[in-house]
Amino acid sequence: MKTNITRRPSLVKQFVCLVAVSIIALHPLPQLALADPEGEQVVQGQVNFNRDGNLTVITASNNSIINYQGFGIQTQETVQFVQPNELARVLNRVLGPDPSVISGTLLANGIVYITNPAGVYFRNGAIVDVGGIYAAAGTITNQNFLNNINHFTNLTGSVVNQGTINGEIVSLLGKIAANHGSIVGDNSIVVIAAGDDILIGERGGHIMVRITNGASAVASDAPAVENTGTISAGRGKVALGAGDMVSLAIRNTGTVRAGEIALEAGGQARVEVSGTLDAANNSPGGTGGAITVLGDRVAIVDATIDASGDAGGGTVLIGGDFQGGGELPTASRTYVSTDSTITADAITEGDGGKLIVWADELTGFFGSLSARGGANSGDGGFAEISGAQSLISRGTVDLSAQNGSTGTVLYDPENIVITGSVGGDLDGDDSDGAVGTLNDGGADGIIVYADLPDAFVIYESEIEGTGASINLQATNSISVSGDFNLDDVAITAGNSLTMTTSNALGEGSGGIDLTSSLDGTALEFKTTDTGTTGTITLTAGADGGDIGTANIIVGKLTTETGAIAITSEGAVTINNVIATTSGNVTLDSGAAVSGTGSIAAALLTIDAATGVDVTTTVTTLDIDNTTFGSIDVDETNDVDI
Repeated sequence: MKTNITRRPSLVKQFVCLVAVSIIALHPLPQLALADPEGEQVVQGQVNFNRDGNLTVITASNNSIINYQGFGIQTQETVQFVQPNELARVLNRVLGPDPSVISGTLLANGIVYITNPAGVYFRNGAIVDVGGIYAAAGTITNQNFLNNINHFTNLTGSVVNQGTINGEIVSLLGKIAANHGSIVGDNSIVVIAAGDDILIGERGGHIMVRITNGASAVASDAPAVENTGTISAGRGKVALGAGDMVSLAIRNTGTVRAGEIALEAGGQARVEVSGTLDAANNSPGGTGGAITVLGDRVAIVDATIDASGDAGGGTVLIGGDFQGGGELPTASRTYVSTDSTITADAITEGDGGKLIVWADELTGFFGSLSARGGANSGDGGFAEISGAQSLISRGTVDLSAQNGSTGTVLYDPENIVITGSVGGDLDGDDSDGAVGTLNDGGADGIIVYADLPDAFVIYESEIEGTGASINLQATNSISVSGDFNLDDVAITAGNSLTMTTSNALGEGSGGIDLTSSLDGTALEFKTTDTGTTGTITLTAGADGGDIGTANIIVGKLTTETGAIAITSEGAVTINNVIATTSGNVTLDSGAAVSGTGSIAAALLTIDAATGVDVTTTVTTLDIDNTTFGSIDVDETNDVDI
């Protein structure tokens, strides 16, 4: 092995941070002697060192392993790795006590590994231009490296970037890991992760990051993983991950751009997102990407999250997947602030995307969701805003479509109260502070989570102002309160209204009561704009676990051409008019269908287990029940009993 060596005295320099003071406090860089790689020992492969002034050229065969006493690059220095090809790998393992500080230039045509349990720091002004880089404040065994198993252990130090890193693979791994600079790549894979033990792989076309033994990593409000800078990965993949932190695990206030973006923290950790997460794809024919933000407590504050696409919207999952199901972990509490937007629009054509905001306990949603259909063609997308126990939703939802059908928004808490007002603050107060349950006024941006509200309150104006079909699902009950403007709730043109209570065993048997407001039985729910086909569907006891006790009580329901369907495991009580101009009405009761009201429809179908006592004005009447009470039928051409 030929080695030309030029040595110079070490320089001890005070590090002057050029970024915000808060960054210094969270991730200070060490004051230490800086020098080029020193004390090298080749463990595996053919390696040659050539030092010429400020330039060190290291020629290394694939899978080379080199141990060092120190590995650093001063501001004026350049270290260049020459490798057989862009997939060739070289492991640089630091055994000495000092962190690796890179202030100069690191170049490589292949993939470079730097492992140093004392830490790896890329200072402001550093330039890293490589095929790929793994910077880990821990160790990797020779066997795992040679078998291309990226399993890093004993992660005790920090890895912090304040420079510029350009590579198709970039992984920053440590007890604390942060990017305050710039990471750039063309369709690259970027991983920033914190924990004691990290395994990085790929599964099903997605990045797989397994983090273990992270419980003691961070016990303060300093984040274990932080991005205040810019990560631009093209249509590639970015993952920010932290282990079982007991406090703040991940904070993003910078910008992340990639086709797939995932932020995930384990255990009881908190994840905070501000800044920008951008998985949009505006190229002709492109569809939006995928964004997931997962943790025990998730806060979206002053954030722009975008998965729009020219030919179709993508997917954004905040706190979990649809109704908290699937393989993804779920948040206990999720918060979206008034100044946050979450978008998965189709721009030119195609359908809007899928937006989920979920929590097992409480979701507080005050922001804006949009999953619109394409301008030329396509339907609106799907949105779910749900808290399994409690929900506060004061934000806006736009699932409209210029040349297609509007989408559907689902609300899915335990209890829902639809509240009306003839005006004033009681109808549609969108202030998160007014709720007193979730607010972002805590010190250092900490989200304060208070006690769970008894029910999800959705205002009349929010229903009437939503550009989408509305699906209200509750495990126990749906009711109404207040004094409704004009005594009605009007669904926007072309959209439908669905209300469902599951009432499974142990969930309660509240059912649906639309007569409990100050308007009583006069309150009308309608989809009656001229030419609209909007439907009304009410279901109580959908899970059938509390048989015969979840009832439905309605006042006035009206549509134009859309159908009206009421299904209850218990009784159905009609205390005003159920009327459709030319649509059909279906009543299905596990008990009786009765009340003081009347029904008008083109086709009325009734299936009641214990009796029917209603007045109808229909074209066709089809009744299947066991016991008749009183049926008063007017203008009926066809009766099948």
